[in-house]
Amino acid sequence: MKYMKQIKIPKLKEQEDLPITIDGELRTLKTLPQLNGESFRHADDIKSSETLLGMPFIPEVMSAIHKFLSHKTFEITLLTCCLKISEKQGPHLYELYTAAAKILGIDNPPDLYLTSDSGIAPNACAYGLGPYFIIFNANFLMQFNEAETMAILGHELGHVKCNHMVAQTVANFLFGMGGSLLSSFVPVLGTAAAKGMSQAAAYWSRCAEFTSDRAGLLVVQEPEIYAKAMAKLLGYKSRFLGEINFDAVIDQIDQFEGYDENVMDSLRKMMFQSNIATSSHPLTAYRVVKALQWGSSDQFNDILKGEYVRELA
Repeated sequence: MKYMKQIKIPKLKEQEDLPITIDGELRTLKTLPQLNGESFRHADDIKSSETLLGMPFIPEVMSAIHKFLSHKTFEITLLTCCLKISEKQGPHLYELYTAAAKILGIDNPPDLYLTSDSGIAPNACAYGLGPYFIIFNANFLMQFNEAETMAILGHELGHVKCNHMVAQTVANFLFGMGGSLLSSFVPVLGTAAAKGMSQAAAYWSRCAEFTSDRAGLLVVQEPEIYAKAMAKLLGYKSRFLGEINFDAVIDQIDQFEGYDENVMDSLRKMMFQSNIATSSHPLTAYRVVKALQWGSSDQFNDILKGEYVRELA
């Protein structure tokens, strides 16, 4: 007699209320258990990552990366040059970080490091070949409040959640090497092909930022908090300028998008020639508006209600 093989159906975890003190105020955030990154990935991110990773000679580039970089190399550098944030070191910041990870359904978040490097502007990045690291500089602690810092940490965790790290490592390697140097490390690549690959990597990276902006929004769950964090990256200082007027930011982007095609074509050429084509991040004012728009969308609200694609593996 034959018996049917039993199939174990994964149990769906229920959303929880997550109470946490942020900027001295007790807030309650919704967790998003088993959240699948595909639930909120930007369409341009998906398309451009497939293009980048499907390019000829990507396996050779990956081989070069593994030859010259390693997890231990990253870890040794971070352990000697940065502060590792943990329950023992910066416990409240670590609480905000682990809460952000829990909201996004990340059970084992990457190690978090604080650095004083990267100049005077706030900066953060997710990096590594696996296991991964998240690094942010001390200027966040001086210029951002706790909610805004949590939003940016959520953004970086979004890169991990959406499996950006392979493409991100390729992109960072391409940015750092440059066309001519890259072609010397990967002989099958000519300089022109290496430059084309670098531009494809930069375009993907800009698209991926829109996805991770959505992750930051899902963590803080109030679009204006995330938009204020983006505005501070623009250099906005409320101490001198008062509260930011988002309607005015939307107006300026509407003005940008309202130019006729001849003007826009000229602008695209100028932007390309001024190396924006190789920039890893989109124009920040544009990100502010796109964050506000997605934060008022049905997709955003449905996810917060628990209506999203789940990871059941």
